[in-house]
Amino acid sequence: MLVSAAMIWGGSFVVVKSSLNYVTPMWQLVYRLAVASVSGIVLFLTQLRYVCKQYIKQGIILGFIFAAALIFQNYGANVSTASKCAFLTVSYVAFTPIIGALFLKRRLTPKKVITVTICMIGVGLVTLDESLSFAAGDIFLLATGAAYALHILYIDRCRGKNGAIIIHVVQIWTALVIAVIMAAMLEPFCITQEKSFWVSIAYCGIFEVLIGFFLQFKGQQNTNPSLAGIILSSECVFAWLFGVIFQNDPCDIKICAGGLLIFASAVIESLNNK
Repeated sequence: MLVSAAMIWGGSFVVVKSSLNYVTPMWQLVYRLAVASVSGIVLFLTQLRYVCKQYIKQGIILGFIFAAALIFQNYGANVSTASKCAFLTVSYVAFTPIIGALFLKRRLTPKKVITVTICMIGVGLVTLDESLSFAAGDIFLLATGAAYALHILYIDRCRGKNGAIIIHVVQIWTALVIAVIMAAMLEPFCITQEKSFWVSIAYCGIFEVLIGFFLQFKGQQNTNPSLAGIILSSECVFAWLFGVIFQNDPCDIKICAGGLLIFASAVIESLNNK
């Protein structure tokens, strides 16, 4: 399930980047979450009979984290390439063990220290220019990585026989409400009649948000959070391939080396990880 989620997300980076040519980042997110929210109710209506306060609470908390990750990611994607967006988003590989150690008192093993170090070197190669400075979009994308690390860690705390679908639908609706409020505050209303945009929104809403994140939720229930982050990190490989093929993203040695180091850190972390 986690590998399937990574494949779907890898393709979505290119689609999201293309759709941002027609509307502003926040309104793109509103339309994307609206499609996912309505589709979730329609497809999972029978499962909603298991709703309870615990699932609603967990879904709302996840929804706030989810909204933060998507908002940062959209603003970063608006000024970065699809492949760079994917590589920096995967920095959650480094953030997950760090946040777990700082706030959840999880042991930071020597292997995790090595993993984080390699990942951060890779991030530096992908992001830093000749003057050793970050672009504004890079900061947004690293914040995305931190938010997704929180998302992965909190999902690990969510339990319940029938809760996955309910928590997932609640998190999407929560994120939608937040996105609408933020869009109204930060950007003028924006919409388009371009057909390719709405095809992109349909893909992102149904496959990326609704199905992709549900597969993450279900797959992660039986997987160590650090290992889950590793498996999900393979999205950057798919995104890089799609970005180079369909959007002519740059493929210089520095970016490729950085991306390989980020992915290598994921592979190292996964070795002998139960």
